[in-house]
Order: sequence, then C-alpha cells, then structure tokens
Amino acid sequence: MGKNLKAIRADIFGIKEELAIVAQAIQPLDELEAELRAYLGGLASKPAAFVDTCVSVLNHGLPVLGMVDANKDILLQRAFSFALAGYGVERIISEAKAAAQAQAQAQEQGTKNLRMTKAEKGAKLQELRERLYSLELDEEFALDGAERRLDATPAAVIGVPLEQAIDAGLLPRVRGI
Repeated sequence: MGKNLKAIRADIFGIKEELAIVAQAIQPLDELEAELRAYLGGLASKPAAFVDTCVSVLNHGLPVLGMVDANKDILLQRAFSFALAGYGVERIISEAKAAAQAQAQAQEQGTKNLRMTKAEKGAKLQELRERLYSLELDEEFALDGAERRLDATPAAVIGVPLEQAIDAGLLPRVRGI
C-alpha cells in the first residue's frame, strides 16, 4: 500500500470519527427548552376544550350525560392535561432544568455532548459526507492493486462524480441519521 493511500485512509478514518461525533450532537439547551415548552404548553392547553364543553352545558343546556366519555385513553389524556396545567409548565421546566444541570455536573466532564443547532448539525454532516466521498474517490484512484475497504461507498467505487452523487443521494450514510 503506497504512502498516498495510507494518508487517504487515515483521513477517511478521521472523518468517520468526526461524523460519529457530530451525529451524536444534541441541540443547544435554549432550543431544547423552547421545544419542550411548546410541547408541554400544547398538552396543558387541552383542558380548555373540556371547559368549553362545560360552558356549553351551562349556556346551551347540553346534557351532562353528553360529556361522558367511555374511551379510557381520552379520559387518561384529559386527566394528564389537567394535572399538567395545574402543576404548571414553567414549574416542570424549572425542575427539569435544575435536575439536568445537577446530572450534568455529576457526570465526568469528558462525557459532555457536543451541542449544535439542527441547521449547524445538518450542514456539518453534509460537509463531512462530501469530504468523505471525495476521499473515497481519491482512494479508488490510489488503490493500485491494494485491497478495497469493505465499507467503501459503492458510488465512489464505480467513480460517480461528487456532484452527481449528491444529486442522486448516493453520499455515504451516517449511522443513526
């Protein structure tokens, strides 16, 4: 195996390691908090529909028996929504943030997750996949009788140019993404 091929493969393995790290990146805390707040807020707002039905009973004479729901799943959802609304979304978020911070402090510093916005993560993954594919194309030209890696991207093996591979969705896949 020539020195050039060794260098290319070292770069390939380095990019694969970086891809694995970036693939595990999580969103920044403020983005995750906003998503959690929106989700919990949606759940906590559901009692309003039940209150509207109660208003219909009082203002329009809707029979109370019309409010009986035999569906246990809906009753459970309704009870959960009332409990969530009563406990308070902000209180839940505050307690979750405190527990998350305590957990993060208890963990070793070296195990912290990389944080990236969804856009940053997507762009970085795309950039790394393109670099990896380009290196795999270079690797194919440098093989010169050497054994091909078993995990080489098939499109690179047959020499599909980068731009066409991007358009056709043939770039190397990232595990879990």
